[in-house]
Amino acid sequence: MLVRPFARPVMSGVRRIYSTMIVEFNATLDDLVDVTMRSLARSKLLRPWNWKGLLTTVLLAGLPWFAIMQGSLGRRLFVGVAVAIIAAAIYLLTYESTVEKRVRKLCLKLVGEDKPFRVEVELAEAGIRISQLKEQYTCDWGTIIEMEETEEAIYFYRREGGGFAVRKRGFGTMAEKEQFVEMAKRQVGAAQAQ
Repeated sequence: MLVRPFARPVMSGVRRIYSTMIVEFNATLDDLVDVTMRSLARSKLLRPWNWKGLLTTVLLAGLPWFAIMQGSLGRRLFVGVAVAIIAAAIYLLTYESTVEKRVRKLCLKLVGEDKPFRVEVELAEAGIRISQLKEQYTCDWGTIIEMEETEEAIYFYRREGGGFAVRKRGFGTMAEKEQFVEMAKRQVGAAQAQ
């Protein structure tokens, strides 16, 4: 809902104050895990770690079998490679769920308990201000390298890694969401053009 300057809605919603737009919504632990997992998946810093983890798993699984097997070199090599392939498959199939469990545990420690918490996102000429969990931080428009819109949220990804999301349930109408996205795209585009 759009209201007059300085009015504070009790429910989720959008306020527009001059050239500022503020969206408020309740976020959940699942929302925090979602944005963290998306940020991790995009992280260029973590990709080498993923490959190192896979390589370590393959070597730790295949080499012992190769070393302890009796028989010809061909047989030992076959068994070692087969075990390594199975280990790689298991690693790849379980990697995301393992990381998600760890992220969920970490996020739960950060939040303190699994209950909704208030998030306020303010778009202004100078940047984006995010307030949540008794903390507040601001990022300049120039640090945003990409926006992504899904059914549930609008994601902002930062150049140095990480990101945040504005949940669509914070908008009262589709028009409010469109105004928010338009303002954000305009600011990101202007910052990238400089």
